[in-house]
Amino acid sequence: MRTGATHRGGRRQQPPSPALTCTPPHHELVDPVTPSQLRGWLHGLPPSAGRTRLVGIDGFSGAGKSTLAELLADEDTTVISIEEFYLGWDGLEDGIGRSMDGLVGPLTRGETPRWRPWDWERGQEGEPMDRPITAGVVLLEGCGAGAATLRVHQAATIWVQADEDDRDRRLRARPDWADYAPHRDIWRRQEEDLARRDGTPGAADLVVHPQADQRVLASGGPLWATTASAQ
Repeated sequence: MRTGATHRGGRRQQPPSPALTCTPPHHELVDPVTPSQLRGWLHGLPPSAGRTRLVGIDGFSGAGKSTLAELLADEDTTVISIEEFYLGWDGLEDGIGRSMDGLVGPLTRGETPRWRPWDWERGQEGEPMDRPITAGVVLLEGCGAGAATLRVHQAATIWVQADEDDRDRRLRARPDWADYAPHRDIWRRQEEDLARRDGTPGAADLVVHPQADQRVLASGGPLWATTASAQ
């Protein structure tokens, strides 16, 4: 199990999925941007869930969602993995509803988020936990984090795009890949079906292509074009 940034519990690894055309026609490729520039953009967005700027970072398994979230995190940012809300390997869809109930709804109402994180080692829900959030930006990252139900409450939705070969290579390089490889087909079907049904790649405000030197190539829609230029 990997551990990561704030509020990220034990992470399980996800299998790859087939390539899907992701970059929307209205997105134009721009010069590489740095994590610092992206952080400035996010902090400049208006609140979307109560007083919080909720940002969804979505993409297929192995695309680099967690890595991007960690690069964007700072002292006024909380990173939460949507994997805490899944109900096991069949539970991607459940994770969307549970994240609405446990995280997004409370933020919108000005209440303390509370949920039962999924324990991937035991295959069951953990104990209920209060998750006080004071950060101005919350990055919800993981497959399904930009689903249509969640986008309504997001200041911005980011889709992380990577070639299938690159995603597969990253996943197989993880030390516990062998433990999770048997689940790859069922997970691949779920994440692909969700992306197509909700149109997340095309609806994203920003499509990023992570680079090895910690820069990203960003192709953005109207929100990126208008707000990034004001930074």
